[in-house]
Amino acid sequence: MTTVACNLCGSHNHRWILSKGQGDTVPCRDLVRCLGCGLVFVHPCLAPDEILRQYTDERLQREYLEQRYLPREESMRRFAEMLLSEAPAGTRLLDVGAGPGLLVSAARKRGWDAVGLDPSGPSVRFARERLKAPMVESTVESADFDPARFDGISMVEVLEHLTDPRGAVSKAHRWLSPSGFLLVTTPNWDNPVRWVQGSDWEAIIPSGHLYYFTRRTLGRLLKLCGFSVERIRTHGLTWVNNRPRLRRLAECFGLGETLIVWARPAGGRVG
Repeated sequence: MTTVACNLCGSHNHRWILSKGQGDTVPCRDLVRCLGCGLVFVHPCLAPDEILRQYTDERLQREYLEQRYLPREESMRRFAEMLLSEAPAGTRLLDVGAGPGLLVSAARKRGWDAVGLDPSGPSVRFARERLKAPMVESTVESADFDPARFDGISMVEVLEHLTDPRGAVSKAHRWLSPSGFLLVTTPNWDNPVRWVQGSDWEAIIPSGHLYYFTRRTLGRLLKLCGFSVERIRTHGLTWVNNRPRLRRLAECFGLGETLIVWARPAGGRVG
């Protein structure tokens, strides 16, 4: 276990929020809120190599594909299509944390020269063999692309998994063209399902979700990394997902369970 400073402001001062384990195999871990900026994160955290092992372990990743990905493939495909329908024009796209390659495949069908980046061997092979999606098997920390190589970079449900979200977003800034865009989605800590369910909210997974963002903390992260937020909204609410009017109302008030943010390098412009 590793004691960590806040990834956003560097403070070591925090307040305990809750503890949660996962069955009989994963011990309880604490979630804390930084007293300096409000960022919520797991503390203490597993060492980076232990976390990486979760995404490179062949057995665990095969189980993920079979038990979690394939049953949700169609809903995830619809989500990817929705995101791409909002994307500004461009030609070169990098999907960070691409997993089984759904967004990469969908983007290529729309004419993008898209490539995925993911550390999971089974997911990379799945994407290449089943979806014919170009993939790079690597962590974002180890990846090395030329500056300004991409017109767009997506990080869909990725930041919460990383030991250094700020470092990853800074890399994305370096890899983007000056007029490029960054798309980020991540669970929204400020939503009524979490308020009511507490530690039972399905997005609280301390072994894999290490950081939990709000509109304010995610916006601050992007600004610190040289981005200007163009659009920010929320999406989906478990209780009303089958009632479109109520769902749209919740999203309108920023109460959806997923944050969706479009940003640009400061000085450029999205759209």
